[in-house]
Amino acid sequence: MAQQAAARLRHPNRERASAKATKTVIALLLVSSAVLIALVLIGGWTSQTGARWMTLAYVIIYSLIAYFVFFQWKRGVLALSAGLALMFAAMVAPGLPGWFERTKDGYASSLLPAEVLGLLTVLIVMLQVLLVAASILGFQQGWDVEVEERSQQDREDEDEDDYDEDGHENGSGEYHQDEGSADQEHAYADAEHGRASEAEHEADEGTGQSRQQG
Repeated sequence: MAQQAAARLRHPNRERASAKATKTVIALLLVSSAVLIALVLIGGWTSQTGARWMTLAYVIIYSLIAYFVFFQWKRGVLALSAGLALMFAAMVAPGLPGWFERTKDGYASSLLPAEVLGLLTVLIVMLQVLLVAASILGFQQGWDVEVEERSQQDREDEDEDDYDEDGHENGSGEYHQDEGSADQEHAYADAEHGRASEAEHEADEGTGQSRQQG
């Protein structure tokens, strides 16, 4: 008989099409955000001062979160990605007009044109908003719910434990023995009742004969 695989933990929520789509979307948003942030960091390196290393940290963290989400279904990092995206959007959005103002004379030149850097920053902010929504949705899908599955051999062994060496269910022998004792008691009681009935019948016949003789 073909046997199934050994007992394992199954995640039923991960098998849903909606969960797979959400996971893919979150990973793409994280990778896209990391790539765009890296482009803005490199393209506007001369224009940025104190935010360089923090921006680089976002690129690394987003890449790591994308790996854990797409390949390992880590539900816990979704809360982290939503929080980081919200914080990054709040930090970058106020500086959007500054990139477009750098098109005027008097500003230091950068590797990429200021207009391009401004448009990339707008895309980054939009991606952060989508990433927050997708992360919340993925967190609500319960990717970490586990269901234990037993192998066929384990189920057969458990069924064998329910029967004794004679092929009877465990505990059935005592039941049959008690049932047999009860049957014997009923038979004995019926016999006693029969003998009592015969004695009463004989007594009635003797009384009738005595009356006739009298």
